[in-house]
Amino acid sequence: MPNNLLQAYLNKQFIKTSDEGNVANLKKAAIEVSKRLTKKKKKILPFTLVAIDPFIAENDPAVVEVEKIIIAKWPAFKNSVTQTKDKATTYIRIVILEALSQLAKDELFAAIIWHTSRNVISYLKISNEGVLLREFLLGIGNDIEASSKVSWGINNSPNIPPFTNANFNIDAVKPAKVNEEGLTSHLKAAAVHSGWKTQAGGGENPHHQGQNTFNWPKFFAERAAKGITEEVNTAFVNQIKAVNSIPTSLQKELDKYFSQLQPFFEQISQTLTQGVIVNNKRSELLWWKQTLFSPSLDKSYRSFEPVSLAISMAADLANLVAPIYPCSIDFLLKEALKDVQGDQIDTPKELADLIEQASKMNKNEKELLRLLVSETEGRKPFGTALANILAGITSPDIFTETGIDKKAKISLADFAVWLFHDIQAAKIASTK
Repeated sequence: MPNNLLQAYLNKQFIKTSDEGNVANLKKAAIEVSKRLTKKKKKILPFTLVAIDPFIAENDPAVVEVEKIIIAKWPAFKNSVTQTKDKATTYIRIVILEALSQLAKDELFAAIIWHTSRNVISYLKISNEGVLLREFLLGIGNDIEASSKVSWGINNSPNIPPFTNANFNIDAVKPAKVNEEGLTSHLKAAAVHSGWKTQAGGGENPHHQGQNTFNWPKFFAERAAKGITEEVNTAFVNQIKAVNSIPTSLQKELDKYFSQLQPFFEQISQTLTQGVIVNNKRSELLWWKQTLFSPSLDKSYRSFEPVSLAISMAADLANLVAPIYPCSIDFLLKEALKDVQGDQIDTPKELADLIEQASKMNKNEKELLRLLVSETEGRKPFGTALANILAGITSPDIFTETGIDKKAKISLADFAVWLFHDIQAAKIASTK
């Protein structure tokens, strides 16, 4: 998609302003629109439909809302547009498109935009904007397709990361040593007469050998024993501390290693789980196609009229498939439809006739599109406009609401896929 839609529209002279300040104001407006749509996902649907329709009415609610945002950033907007003889709606639409391009960085927002626009754009008069609009939307669609292939693909050779060997870094325990200097000091204190301590470098014995009494050896033995014990105990204490530190160091190394192993096992689990999920999804879809049974209405698809068949298949498949899926699912829907109706599903029919046939469905069949019902004003997805009719909601002409030509033709297959896309968009927009 174009990196800068606003600049692309300027380059093509679809909008004309040479003032960099005005361009900056339009960008600011786009940021504000993006913020509002982020908070209210349901509004992304009508805003997308407005953005891709060059002939959108000036009084459309989305147009009016965005125009106010632009004027708040660019007070002279209306006068400036009048001078260039451009359509104000073109500026408003490009602001919305710029906002949508920012939202499309999020996968779910991108899916809403893609599902909402991919069918209806073929039925709108987009004239000279066609290249830019299609490039923008196809860019989003390609991103969705790439993302869906990751979650839907079957990897027969799981990408298991290499298992790294343990490498524990534990300091060696050093042998205990008695402090020679300290021991010498204690022995001097025990052996040397206190009067000679200055000359001998220490001495606490109040007696000396020349006295030839038991006092000197008694003091020596007691003082020496005390000092030796103190130094040996200190050495043992240090040795014990070093030995005791081994479990702590080992635990730290083990914790560190297992913290590295956790992502390894999580990746293995995720890879294997993803494979199981994908296989289950594919099996469920194949079972659905083979049985040709509607789980929502509890009867065979072969008992449906063509239009109700298309609607029920679209609704049922939407219940089985997450909103992010590969385009091959669209073809699965068409093939399932063909299994019942044959090649006639590809024959173009008047859209108005299909709508008329849908209005004659029974109550349970009409309820299949209940999720799409919306009484908000302004541009609506085709699925919503049709759902409103089926729900008996009074509304303007469906072709006016959607911007589709009254003489439009569509095959039953494309009709079903279109509704399938609109349901998927509504599913995302309805989640919190």
